[in-house]
Parts: sequence; C-alpha cells; structure tokens
Amino acid sequence: MLLTAATTHGMAHLVPPDPDHVRVVGNGRIIRVTPVGLQDHFRRMATDTRNLQWALNNVARGGRIALDAGTFHVSETLAAEGLDAEVSGAGMNDTVLVARGRAANGTYVFPLLNKAYRKRLFPPGFPPILAVFNKPPSCKTPWQLTSTNLTMRDLSFTVEGEGPALTYYGTEVRPVWAAVLVTGSKGNYNPKKDFEVEHYEVSFNNVGVYGQILSPTLGSNLMAGLVFIGGEQWLPVTPGTAVGGWNEFDHIPVNGLVTVNNCDFEHTQLHSVAVETLLSPPASLAAFEAQSAFRFPSPHQDVYPQAFADIEDNVFDDSGRGVAKDPFLIAFGTLLLSPSNAPLTVEHNRFLNSNAHAVGVIAGQSLTQTGRWPKEPSTVSFAHNEIQAVATGAFNASSLFIADLSELEGAPPYLQPSVSCNHIDAAPGFDSSLIEHLAGKGLVADHNVLSGSAPLGISVGAPNILLGTPLPCTDDLLTLNDFANFSGQPILLGPGSQSCTAKVFNASDVVDNGSDNTIVVLGQGGR
Repeated sequence: MLLTAATTHGMAHLVPPDPDHVRVVGNGRIIRVTPVGLQDHFRRMATDTRNLQWALNNVARGGRIALDAGTFHVSETLAAEGLDAEVSGAGMNDTVLVARGRAANGTYVFPLLNKAYRKRLFPPGFPPILAVFNKPPSCKTPWQLTSTNLTMRDLSFTVEGEGPALTYYGTEVRPVWAAVLVTGSKGNYNPKKDFEVEHYEVSFNNVGVYGQILSPTLGSNLMAGLVFIGGEQWLPVTPGTAVGGWNEFDHIPVNGLVTVNNCDFEHTQLHSVAVETLLSPPASLAAFEAQSAFRFPSPHQDVYPQAFADIEDNVFDDSGRGVAKDPFLIAFGTLLLSPSNAPLTVEHNRFLNSNAHAVGVIAGQSLTQTGRWPKEPSTVSFAHNEIQAVATGAFNASSLFIADLSELEGAPPYLQPSVSCNHIDAAPGFDSSLIEHLAGKGLVADHNVLSGSAPLGISVGAPNILLGTPLPCTDDLLTLNDFANFSGQPILLGPGSQSCTAKVFNASDVVDNGSDNTIVVLGQGGR
C-alpha cells in the first residue's frame, strides 16, 4: 500500500522509481515530478500516485517538490508524515491533482482509507486526497523534527467521479472527504493516552480546490477543502445518526500556524476551510497543567510560538452547501473552532453563492467537545469581506455566525470578535440573518454595508436552531452600519441581549427585546 512510508530527510543517492517522470536536482534539495496523466488501465493508473508518494517520502528537510504543469492522477490517498518542505506547481490552474479511483458502475470511485490509516486518522475511512500529519512526539526528539512545516502553492485539487458512498445523518452523499487534511500525529486520538500538544506550521498560497456537483440530491463530490485539526476522538454510534455510524466526541488542541491566502474554493459540501482548536502557550503553564492533562514540550526544548490563522484574499464559490438532514445545519465557507490565545483573521475574501454560513466561529466546551483544557482570550477579525447570500442549497443559515458558548458551563466568554467594513448582500428568498451573534460578549460590528432582502440584518441574543433558548450576548457595540439598500429588519436585539449599544440613523432600525440596552439615533452628520 502507498500509505506506509514516512518522510525522510536528506537521503543520499536517491534513485527515483520512474526516471522519465521523477528527477532529483539542486544537489538533492529538489524533486521534480512530471505528470503521466489520467490512466484507465489498472496497472498504469497508479503511476502518478506512486511518483508523488515517493517524492513526499524522500524530499529533504527544507527541500522542495516541484510539480510540472499538467494533470496528475491521484488514485488513492497520498500521505506525508513529518513533512518539512515546499510543494509547488506551475500555477493554480496549470498543475492539477485529480482524485480518481477505479471505474465502478459507470463512474470513478475514489477508495476508502486503508485500515491502518482509518485507525490513525479517520475511522469511517472516508479519504482525503492528501493527508499530512506529524511524526509521533518524543521527549528525546526536538519538536521541530517531528512537526509538519509545509508550504504549498501554485496548484489545484479536484475530484473526477465520486468518493465512497456515505450516510451523513441519514442523507446519502458520495464525497472525497477533503482535498488536504492537516493534523497532529493522531487525527483520531485516544483521550486516555494522548496528552501531548503538538505543533505544525502550514501555508497555502494560490491553491485551487474544486468539487463537482454530482446531482441536486447527492450534492458535491468533495466534502471539505482544507482541514486543519489537532485530533478528534471518533466513536461508533447508531448508523444513520452521524458520519457512517461514527461521530466525533472530543478534540485535542494544536499549536497551529495556519495561512491560507489567494486561494480559490468551489462546490464543497461541508466546509471549504476548517481551522480547529488552535492553542498558544498559556500565560501560566503551571495553571494550565493544573486544569488540564494536556502537556507542552518539556522545559529543555524551545517554547512553541504564537498560534494563529490568517485567511485572506481568497474566493469561495458555493462553499459549504450543507446536508439537508444535518441536525445542526453546520456548513461553512470558513469554520473556526475554539481558539485559545490564537488570533484569527478572515479579511478581504469573497464568498459567492453562499447559502449557509459563509464564515463562522464557535467556541465553548460541551457543544464543541473542547472541555479538556482552559481557554485564554482570542481576537477574531472579520473585515473587508464580500458575501453574496443566496437562497439555494439544502438550507439557509446566517452569513456571518459568532457563538461563544462558554457560559453554558459557567465560564466567562473569551472570544473578542470584530466585524468591520464587510458588504453582505442577500438575494431574494434568503431566509436567515446576515450577521448573527448567538452568544458571547463584546462584539463590535461597525461600518458594514448590508443590502438585499433577508428577515434580519444583524441578530444579537436571539434563539436559533442550534439552541432553542436565547443565550446572553453582552456589551455588544453596533455602530455606523449601512442599511440604506436593505429590505428586512436591520437590527434585532433579542431576549439574550444585555447592556448592548446600537447606534443607528433611524429608530425603526432596531427592535429591542433585551435588557439594559442603549439605542442611540445619530444625526445626518453621523454623531
């Protein structure tokens, strides 16, 4: 099987498996791969996959895999352990990696993960095109030598045909699970054994991720685009109630440094970008370890850097279509989950044909299965984005969604969100809010332009399908937002809103069902 070898670092006298298509140049620092192309013959169809896997296994630390222009045929999941390298193509639409399995019943079906990697990465077995994961940590090995350090640029991923059939909350879908999955050493972790907080640093620039629509009922053949996690605990449950009879019950944090810039995403079913449980070294390591079993590297090693996610200048088209019977209606162009002292930046992006959440950040403990470690404040900036909300897809959901659910466990909110200078336009028939603050504290929403037609422009502290009762939203400031071309109720301060301030140009712009809120009607001069 292809998924058995680990990345090496600087092997001497490398002998490529296919000298016509794989060359080692630059004093062994560069592996150049030329595509063979799509193949239907059984023995030939894995040639590109073999060559790419060999390059991932043998690239030197700090080296580069250079993919020439053309189409690479990926016939099963590629895997890289402890990859420290750049993977670059000749251009986003010039170098294309196409996931295509064997033909079955008139279509190509990308295969499940093999058994070893199901246990390590994802028990349901539904495959990514590329899985990138750390080497297992060791107290004898510096974390820099076990951690992923990946730069990927100037290429694209797509799927021809479909992935393995999957029952997702009672709905049949047939997706490849992700274009790229980045995780710690165990994507599927054991909370009784695995306590190490791991590190990785990844950067994606000028990368395309393109799903294809199979049918109106089956949706896209690509479930997610780029997925960045520390690890998740997967356990079997009643078939039909989750992902192929499995569901996630817990998360492990990761010291992740994530950059996604100048990328294109089209037709993903669940998420185009998902960034989960980033964690920076705490202000007090002793206090952290007193409240959690998770451990950072031993003191004699270097301290981890500041974790962050920077998602800028990307285009998301029909991202996060959603699945009709998903009980939580969770589908996002970009999903951000439970950061801790990890600044999150989502700026200067375009979200086109967005029927579900274009962007969402969710924090808390029980509902996000992140209760095993204490959290520290994290800033979240949504700014200068363009969102086109449409009424198509399995359901509609608020275009920009913020929920800090910490108070459900009696903990103080820790997200520090700002929503500034975005333009959100709703097409006729869109039936959700454009900006929703479900729970939390201190949202600043200013200078946003909301246009089109929707029931609500900005919703604060109102019930929603995730939680039927309103939760506290305190100390929000909504100011200088433009509703001149918006048809619907501009602002709803719901029953959960407390001590919030709305500065508007017309008193009718605000419906106040909360407590101790302040409404300021501004003059034409904006004061």
